[in-house]
Amino acid sequence: MASFLLRLGRLMPQTTQVTTRYCRRSAILETQLMKHGHELSVFRSQFLSTSACCQQFSTSFNSHKPENDFRRILKRLDDAVRATGRITQNQLTAVFSEVCKMKVATPNQALLLIRSCGSLLPEMPLEKRSELAHKIWEKLAQLGTLYDVSHYNALLRVYLQNEHKFQPTDFLANMEAKGIEPNRVTYQRLIAAYCQMGDIDGATKILEFMKSKDLPITEGVFNSLIEGHAKAGNMESAKEIPDLMRNVGLEPSFETYSNLLCAYAIKGDMAALESTLEELKAISITIPDKVYLNVIDKLACNGYGSEVPKILENVKFIGGFLQEAINLIISLLTKGHDESAFAIVRLFKSLTNDTAAFPGQDINRCNFLIDHLVQMKMPLDKMCMYMEELQELGLHQSPYILGLQCSLRRGLEYRDYSLSILETIHKKNIPIRGLYFYPLMALEANQKNNSGILKLFKMAVDMNATMSSDIFKMYILPAIQGTTDEIIQQLKDSGAVLDDTLLTAVCRQESSKGNLASVYKIVEDNPDLDVAAFRTNIHEGFIK
Repeated sequence: MASFLLRLGRLMPQTTQVTTRYCRRSAILETQLMKHGHELSVFRSQFLSTSACCQQFSTSFNSHKPENDFRRILKRLDDAVRATGRITQNQLTAVFSEVCKMKVATPNQALLLIRSCGSLLPEMPLEKRSELAHKIWEKLAQLGTLYDVSHYNALLRVYLQNEHKFQPTDFLANMEAKGIEPNRVTYQRLIAAYCQMGDIDGATKILEFMKSKDLPITEGVFNSLIEGHAKAGNMESAKEIPDLMRNVGLEPSFETYSNLLCAYAIKGDMAALESTLEELKAISITIPDKVYLNVIDKLACNGYGSEVPKILENVKFIGGFLQEAINLIISLLTKGHDESAFAIVRLFKSLTNDTAAFPGQDINRCNFLIDHLVQMKMPLDKMCMYMEELQELGLHQSPYILGLQCSLRRGLEYRDYSLSILETIHKKNIPIRGLYFYPLMALEANQKNNSGILKLFKMAVDMNATMSSDIFKMYILPAIQGTTDEIIQQLKDSGAVLDDTLLTAVCRQESSKGNLASVYKIVEDNPDLDVAAFRTNIHEGFIK
């Protein structure tokens, strides 16, 4: 024991010197305070006055804190839309939660929340997006938000983007019951809703009503009719829409031809689709890449995914192609069209030397893809196949590690999935680091599941993962009950190597408990152990 205390004492002179200097300065300060008592009194009154002002400022600042937080979250949402054309469910939920906390929403904020429940959420299934829209709509109504025609039009747009089935007549009746007058946009979107269902008769009734009201019939109405005729199985009528537009003084734009191409895609009529593309090229109409992506979406969603590579041959990689392509990839994966999504991913190979296309991502250019595969909990055999392909194409250097990180970040719900990814990584002879187990052990500790922590430790040992002293101290050792010798024996039984890291962690824990005799024994048995690593814990042990 004497040698142990001697080693500890060598670490303490610096502390003693600091204490001596502290006492000397305290005595000097006390003398000065006695000599200048009046000045101290004046200073104290000035300080209290200043402190009161600071407190008032702090109170004023904190009173605006919820509003500041909301604006900051709202700005992040807006920035995401501008930069990528998409948001995540978490981002939208964060904004919605802040609105619920403030118990009030302006009409513009309500409009933003409703609009965000459509195509801006490619990571969510269509029906889930509509459910979220209804939840937000009902909650905002409870908070006293006053809806006008713009809110109803936004909800209609979300219905169209989510392919939500509803009765347009019931929607109109609901607006009338609330005393809200539909406008031109409302009727146009109701026509689009009928056409999306292939109900040309319903669309015609709305169209006749618009004429009776002298409301203008715009290009958007004709474009919807193209889809409506196609869904109704009348492609001849769909083909005649561009000529009909010219007869009423409207010149078809690329949007019209885009709808016509999508109509052919819905039916899988590749001959007519390719013929129309050739006609457009002949009359020098430039077709943006977005149109091709829309056609790909229709082909994939209607069972013609094998035709997608033919359309991709026309892509020119211009005008914001990358973000639009990423959004479509995420959307197709969400809908279960994996092969069509990866047909687009393979195009990124030609962009690997374009740093402007993938700024700041080096060679790991499909982080978004791996994150979404994990979010979907894609079966590991299929996900591994795609990860291997990403590595072969040079689109990602370490997809398995990123996949594990994405899964661990999602917490308890993804616990089993994370363990499966860990096992897959180990089978592929990829080195396992001890820090991968840190989030998993934290989850088990929150559940007070000591046996779960020890199972994870055994798994880490079997995978040759090196655990840090902090992980031992925070999770593994507290999960083991018994004396110091019993703890060490259980660690040995789990296959652990009694190295300096592990012994240091044990000494830290036992010192904090006041079991200095056990620490002394460990130090005497391991003379090379660095006592400085747990000096503070020994001090705590002496106090106890």
